[in-house]
Amino acid sequence: MVLTVIGLGETGTAISQLILTHYRNNQLNVIDVNSNIQGRVLDLSHAGVGNNNSISLNDRKLFSGSDYVFFCAGIRNLPGEPRETMAAKNHLLLQSVFEEIQFSNHPTIIVISNPVDAMVTWITNMNLGAKNVIGTGTLLDTWRLKLILSEHAGIVQDKVKTAVYGEHGDDLVVIWSATYLDNVGIMDLYGEEELQELEVMLKHTAKKIRDTENATKYGVGAVALFLLDALLRKDDTETILSVKGEEGIAYGRPVRITKEGIDYLRLQGLNDHEKSKLELSIKKIDKVVHES
Repeated sequence: MVLTVIGLGETGTAISQLILTHYRNNQLNVIDVNSNIQGRVLDLSHAGVGNNNSISLNDRKLFSGSDYVFFCAGIRNLPGEPRETMAAKNHLLLQSVFEEIQFSNHPTIIVISNPVDAMVTWITNMNLGAKNVIGTGTLLDTWRLKLILSEHAGIVQDKVKTAVYGEHGDDLVVIWSATYLDNVGIMDLYGEEELQELEVMLKHTAKKIRDTENATKYGVGAVALFLLDALLRKDDTETILSVKGEEGIAYGRPVRITKEGIDYLRLQGLNDHEKSKLELSIKKIDKVVHES
């Protein structure tokens, strides 16, 4: 298969390395305007040899014939800034990347760049001939929260069940009513103040990483690879991703990934407070989409 990674910064490089070392007999195409990445591309090509993978740079023909596209390009917000700060510039960037592209192989486009929900919405609206346009979105937040809760409760991660919907950003919505620690509802274990503290920890995770790193890359890279695995798998996978919903806006929500495409799952079990917060979260994304 042909896979294109757009943007060979830290996140794009992490995802490219995962692709080259996890799959065999594929062509990886990198799209990047940076003229100083030949050494990085050469280094990545060495990583692909063991699995008989090849890598190319800025091949527009391979781009239009891709089976999967990973959108990692973008101007990063400064540490501590909201993810939507650079939204307008990244909107212009994606328009330039996809200019005059009409995909021939109906790929799935997996969006990693922020603001991810707005980016998924914009790319979907471009009608590029893609089969699906999805984003890593709040699946990354859900994974982060599972780690926080497992460490807080002193239990293994497999015994934590939780979900985060809505915006991948400050207006994310933790679904505490569907969160269980070793099959016990978390709302029966912790009070509102403690849950709020855990939610603050989650929202500050990216900042904590960027206190010492230029970008968050390994976690979201693993999420992107998980989604690719789910798309390639014969069996259905229920998960969370950012996808354009009935509201006309992409946001993190539960879905089922099948061989035929993406099925929306009903937002079941949310309490009134969570429903209200989700509505506000979607409105926040909508504002970014239409003002950037």
